[in-house]
Amino acid sequence: MQSLDNDFERVFQGSVRSGLIDALYRTYETACEHYEPTRGNNGLTFGVEVYNCAVHELCEQAKRSEDNISIISRTPLFRMGIDKFEVACHRVGRKASDDIWTSYPSNECAAVTTAESQLWLPGISPTTDWFKKVILAHMGNPEDGFAAAYLCIPRRISGNQIEWTYAHRLWKKQEASIPCAVLTTHQYPPEETIENVMPSLKNEQLIKKQNG
Repeated sequence: MQSLDNDFERVFQGSVRSGLIDALYRTYETACEHYEPTRGNNGLTFGVEVYNCAVHELCEQAKRSEDNISIISRTPLFRMGIDKFEVACHRVGRKASDDIWTSYPSNECAAVTTAESQLWLPGISPTTDWFKKVILAHMGNPEDGFAAAYLCIPRRISGNQIEWTYAHRLWKKQEASIPCAVLTTHQYPPEETIENVMPSLKNEQLIKKQNG
């Protein structure tokens, strides 16, 4: 686990981390501005716009970045390269309070293509030599905007179903509701600091729960 932690901290820090967060902020700003339920918008249309805007903003961020970031594929499936990682992007929840360990993409068919099949044995520390496919998993809704972002490693459990084997928190908004209209790339709501749960492996989390 330490190797995964170290590699994620090394790669997804500084301008890489802030660039991803900026792109997601702009994504939700646009989607929230266009969301008009009285004109037929709903959760489905919001989700589609968030995905398309995220692809656009991440592509634009890659163009501006001086870091080791590239676009591997824009369509039919979006994939970007960050250092040695291949990164997909999917919305997995609505609120900052949503549990990342039970929050997954609605488009499981697309997400499952990033699922790793390798498993590690107990007592052997997993490394990023085994895991290179990552999902930028974000949360948000039309009322409150961007809520949280994680980097997750998925594992196929059956068919098109996945679960996280690893999750690393990039950013999480405090629980206080902030209208999306005031969210800008220059004025972030404060990041939640009261809990320190990232990074963590799912198996370790389950063990802690079982032990009380």
